[in-house]
Amino acid sequence: MVHNIVFLLDTSLSMRKSHNDLTPNKLVAVRDAVDYIAVKMLKEKSKPVKLGMAVFFGKAYPLLCPTRDYGLVLDALSRLRIMGEGSAPGDGVVVSVKILRRVYGSKDVIMITDGGFNMGIPLDVAAIYAKNSSVRLIIISIGKIKDSDAFLIEEAVKTTNGVSYSVDTKAELFSKLKKIVEEITG
Repeated sequence: MVHNIVFLLDTSLSMRKSHNDLTPNKLVAVRDAVDYIAVKMLKEKSKPVKLGMAVFFGKAYPLLCPTRDYGLVLDALSRLRIMGEGSAPGDGVVVSVKILRRVYGSKDVIMITDGGFNMGIPLDVAAIYAKNSSVRLIIISIGKIKDSDAFLIEEAVKTTNGVSYSVDTKAELFSKLKKIVEEITG
């Protein structure tokens, strides 16, 4: 079975700040972690994995349909930048589910965010759309997030039989991503 994973990355203004050793900013640290995982996953021929990518800030955009081509993943990662104000994670989930619409196999969205949800479709509502499309949400939050955002994250992962993690350091981010991918791919 092919494992299709879309990385949904927060590119809002708050991601340009550093957090502990997530430097020079959170987005660069996330990009480095996703690149590390992509290399591991796509070089391992015994595990059929395809990676896609989407971003969100006040809006959400697809960047990459699921592929095994590391060059395409690297190109998408190299284009990541802070996109603007606001944070619409629900819109990002909808875009990610649409990316996964026509693929076969397992479907997971790994969102990495620092919270501050204030725009777009509510995350818990978007999770219903994901569930109805057989997509599981896995959410990694960076640092301390507002209780209201933590509640939405927990509701979203519960709805889709997903899981959430909170990280504070680069080592934790790399470790959690590695653990998630190993659980998805068996």
